[in-house]
Amino acid sequence: MITWTCKGPAAAIIALSLLAGCDEGQGPAFLDGLNLPAATTGPTTAPVTEAQMMGKGFTLVAPKGYCIDPKNLTARFAIMARCDVLGQSNTSRGAPLGIITASISPAKPGITVPTPDQSARAMGLSDVHNRTQHSKSVVFRATGTAPTQDVADQQWRGTALIGEYLIGLAVYGPKNGAAVSGEGGALLSALITGTRARNAK
Repeated sequence: MITWTCKGPAAAIIALSLLAGCDEGQGPAFLDGLNLPAATTGPTTAPVTEAQMMGKGFTLVAPKGYCIDPKNLTARFAIMARCDVLGQSNTSRGAPLGIITASISPAKPGITVPTPDQSARAMGLSDVHNRTQHSKSVVFRATGTAPTQDVADQQWRGTALIGEYLIGLAVYGPKNGAAVSGEGGALLSALITGTRARNAK
């Protein structure tokens, strides 16, 4: 896993992670280094679609077809992949192949969600487009340095203020894959919506 710490005006509220990953048919390195089992057609474990983080003060909800990898789960960081890739379900519900990362941090009082341009500058991304921006969340597609040669330069990013926490999100996928097309943005929007509903007080 590769983690970058951003510097600059938006750094305090942008903490997104890059990671290396791969899937069958997309080259041998797309899931390398993630401690994920290969896709399986044998017996599966119960899907892990929710996880308590930040000392059980925050519940992360994976989008449909995706599961949370319990082996790589910490109080502040989670990796999600298609449930079949994780060996947690026999169906991925048509979800695109990819990896989602989520970084959670406490939100300072009065904090606002950075704009896509602010996030892109802080993370060294370019060609920002497909923006979806609300008062407490942003999702956008951009181009950046791929963590491995098997991962597309195009990636989806998202930031959301949910309750007392700020969540930074990223979607990576194989070159020309659906996860780096419009479907990646839909994954992040669904994750934000589901997680926000689960943490509503």
